[in-house]
Amino acid sequence: MKIKKGDTVRVLSGKDRGREGDVLRVIPGERKIVVAGINMLKRFTKKTKESAGGIVAAEAPFWASKVGVVCPKCKKVSRLTGSRKCRHCGSSVDKKAKK
Repeated sequence: MKIKKGDTVRVLSGKDRGREGDVLRVIPGERKIVVAGINMLKRFTKKTKESAGGIVAAEAPFWASKVGVVCPKCKKVSRLTGSRKCRHCGSSVDKKAKK
C-alpha cells in the first residue's frame, strides 16, 4: 500500500465523499485505513464503575481504495508513483521531504 500513517487523504466515494483528513492507522493485511473524522460510528457502552456509559463516537476502518492522497504542494488528489511523488507537479508527498 502506498498510503502511510500521517498522509492527508480525500475520500473519493461513499457517504463522506469530498471530505479530507489525516490517516491515523493503516491495516495493510486487510487493505484498510482509519482516517480522523471520517466514517464515524456510534458505540453504545454500558455503565461501569470506571465509566459513566453512554454513546461514544469513534472512527471505523474502511477500504484504502476509496481515498486519494492529497499533494501538499498543488493540493490535488493524485495517484502516487513508486517513489511517492505527485503525478501532477512531481513533488514528494512524504512529510520528511516537505521540511
